[in-house]
Amino acid sequence: LKHLAVGRERHCRNAPGLANWLEEKSPIRRVSYPGLTSHPQHELARRQMHGNFGGMVTLILDTDLDGTRRFLENTHLFALAESLGGVESLVNYPPLMTHGAIPEEKRIALGITESLVRLSVGVEDVEDLRDDLRTALNSVNNARAAIRERQERKSSIALRYGKKAPQLAGFLEQNASAQKLKVTDSVDRPDVPHGKKYSKRNTVTHRKKSGRAAS
Repeated sequence: LKHLAVGRERHCRNAPGLANWLEEKSPIRRVSYPGLTSHPQHELARRQMHGNFGGMVTLILDTDLDGTRRFLENTHLFALAESLGGVESLVNYPPLMTHGAIPEEKRIALGITESLVRLSVGVEDVEDLRDDLRTALNSVNNARAAIRERQERKSSIALRYGKKAPQLAGFLEQNASAQKLKVTDSVDRPDVPHGKKYSKRNTVTHRKKSGRAAS
């Protein structure tokens, strides 16, 4: 109780700064916070709360369940917990935590989708909190970029090879690690024009064809 007034003051100062910052970030579809002018009841909250809009911020991420899980796994200052209103910052996943007992159909009707997370903003330095959320958001964006790259590669293969594309794409995925090993296993041949590279197996073959004894 001794720290309650000071804590609430810091909550109400940190949360608006984070909410405004998050509205401009990807992959966030929507930020719900009564202190934002985009909130449908902002005017009512302004009259009732006198500018102190609390420390709870809700995010709708523009991703699927895997992306949401990746976001939750990559926060460090924001601890994953069901509590709220303490001095420490927390992140909560309502579909499996606070509202996990509600049937899925009802949760979706209430807007509690698989991409919804809630933040209880604590009293830490707001720049540290931004850095923590930036790391988590970047982990989602990086994963999306990798998936998009794989999809584009498969589309390119489909255009070039037609009906054989699915088999070829699968072959390339399975042999990606093997291809890396072949590159690592290669050696420079200073006696070969233009610095052409041969694998160690090809080096032996090259020596035999050129009449040299294999070492």
